[in-house]
Amino acid sequence: MIHKTISLVKGKDVTLTTYIHDQSAQGNFQIPQRPAIIVMPGGAYSFLSDAEGEPVALTFLKEGYNTFVLRYSVGDAAPIRKFWKRFLLLSGRFVLMQRSGTSIRML
Repeated sequence: MIHKTISLVKGKDVTLTTYIHDQSAQGNFQIPQRPAIIVMPGGAYSFLSDAEGEPVALTFLKEGYNTFVLRYSVGDAAPIRKFWKRFLLLSGRFVLMQRSGTSIRML
């Protein structure tokens, strides 16, 4: 497994931690391309739940996904509130588009 934590914003607690299946040199039985998922732990905008980060990532890793945990600033340190409001609004539009029969899906 390739497990690294990458700092995304200098001086802030914004990181991306990787949980990636490593390829072995022991044969051609590996899966060359795997689905991936980004886990974004919650916490009501005041903290990030540890129980919603690594345990969730490891569960998806076990099922064959390459997983990434995005830890982001919350509370007063979060200049990203406007982004989340826009993201949620956009997400709602994707869900409506899925219901109307287009190929865009929100999981």
